[in-house]
Amino acid sequence: MERFTSIYRNTDGWYSINCPVIIMAGALLFDAEEERLIVQLKLRKMTPKKITCCKVRVQAYANDEICETIDDYSYNYLDIKLEQVSEFGSQSPIILESVFARRFTAQVTELMYEDGETVRFDDEEWSPIPAMVRIDSYLKKPALVKVYQRECGAKYKYLPQKKGGLFLCSCGNINFGENSRCTECGKQYADFEPRIDIDYLSGIVEAQQEQVRKAARTAKKCLIVAVILALLGGIAYMAIPMGMRIYKYNYISSHLDATDRQTYDYLCELMREDYKDCDEIYNELYAWSVVITPVDDAGHPATSFSRQANEFHFECSLSGGAPGQRENLEIVLTIRNAVFREDWNNARTGNTRNITIRRGNRGVSEGNGTVRVIDSEGNTLASAVVEFTN
Repeated sequence: MERFTSIYRNTDGWYSINCPVIIMAGALLFDAEEERLIVQLKLRKMTPKKITCCKVRVQAYANDEICETIDDYSYNYLDIKLEQVSEFGSQSPIILESVFARRFTAQVTELMYEDGETVRFDDEEWSPIPAMVRIDSYLKKPALVKVYQRECGAKYKYLPQKKGGLFLCSCGNINFGENSRCTECGKQYADFEPRIDIDYLSGIVEAQQEQVRKAARTAKKCLIVAVILALLGGIAYMAIPMGMRIYKYNYISSHLDATDRQTYDYLCELMREDYKDCDEIYNELYAWSVVITPVDDAGHPATSFSRQANEFHFECSLSGGAPGQRENLEIVLTIRNAVFREDWNNARTGNTRNITIRRGNRGVSEGNGTVRVIDSEGNTLASAVVEFTN
């Protein structure tokens, strides 16, 4: 039997634009061993100034009404002293007096800095953190997503937004100040602004398609000329196959698209004839690729995990493979001598898998761990280092 049972979870979080600490998420849990309710908050420090004390206020409710026997709760997180953007609080339970609470709200009421400055936020309005929007959900068309990520980078999987005084970066990081520079990747909203214009992206796609059509027309003309010249020379039986190989190779060169079935068919035909560098083109074009992103319970990119957690979450995005090809993968998390495995079978390009690796009865040491994605032949497609904290 699990010691803790989840009663209520808040995955939207709370923030105030004037407070440099935001609440990323929170949970109300029943502790069966102690027969009590506890609140756990995940907070994020957004300022380079060192904070020695963070005071929060928690209000507990019974459904939609405040419990008659429950008052407001205050809790102090002490000796924080973290760097620029760091998370804390998830392993510091706030014990409630009542067992009747079924939901709660939270806010930061006071911060004390290392230099002695104290700032209160009693009258600040706290709102839910704006939700991240995946770039593929916004752009909808895979061709537009491909252009966006080619120009910005494969790791940029979210729609950049300026909202409520925050800059939600395309890398998944939350930043104070709509015109600020992302503390994770260093980019500003202005770096993404022209590239989220659908007309701009559509124009690039159309220009690429026109280049492909032009290359195809040129290849056909070359084939016709080669056949005519060969006929005039009386060696048509040699020229026509040669011309077809040239045409197919030119088509491949101008259609380096892993989703193009004709490219795939022509590559397979030319590889059987050991033609030029078709083997290398095939291996490069249809190579599997995985992007691994550690995420928290709310699906937000995470910088670290608590070693006390029962579950570790990862988002894995797969691309590559020949048309229609599927692959059996394995996700392996290694933390010193502990190894945790999760199967990802029948995967294909475009799939995104939210992987949950359960700790079970084995302990996890504080420090770094490595998560790897391995293909059916034992090759490591991707790896990422994750940090485990108290």
